[in-house]
Amino acid sequence: MDRKSLGKMIAVQSLMKARLEMAISGLANALAGIEAENGELLAMLDRRYEGQAAFVDPAAILTRINANMRRKELLEQELANQRQALLQTSRRTELLEGRMVDLGQAMERKMQAEVIEEFGASRPSSSSGLSRGSADLCVNPPGRRSSGQARG
Repeated sequence: MDRKSLGKMIAVQSLMKARLEMAISGLANALAGIEAENGELLAMLDRRYEGQAAFVDPAAILTRINANMRRKELLEQELANQRQALLQTSRRTELLEGRMVDLGQAMERKMQAEVIEEFGASRPSSSSGLSRGSADLCVNPPGRRSSGQARG
């Protein structure tokens, strides 16, 4: 997989992550709204039973509280599902980012290997650079004769 494809996949996963975070925030706000409404409904019931004037039938209040409880359960399930999806998306994003880092390191190693190979190819090797005569000079300095030379 190339860098461009990985980059696009990371961008898509990041967008999915942001969308899930927004959905989770909306669900959390809806749950908070239900809790606040239930608190107000319970306060209405308390006022009614404390003898204060109330215009709302207690059965209607209890029906609304029950409906809120069912809705709250559904929202909590959806919230759990969204959090699970967010966790999976985060893991996928981290995995793709790790692959991107690995790909970058592999490309860098490849480039370094090419530089080393070029350097090695452009540099003359030590054995091919010496001629037969210069090798003989190293073994037999001037003024000395080698054993294979005849005296004359």
